[in-house]
Amino acid sequence: MIDSIVDQKAVTVLDLIGYLNMKRERDALKNLEQAIRTSLRS
Repeated sequence: MIDSIVDQKAVTVLDLIGYLNMKRERDALKNLEQAIRTSLRS
């Protein structure tokens, strides 16, 4: 499937993948920060 993507669209796909990875990492960091705050209150 990836082989059939033209070069310009490949750049767009890679940008999207990068964005989704960054969003996932940001969400994971928010969850970790919340867990730390919760554990410090106990």
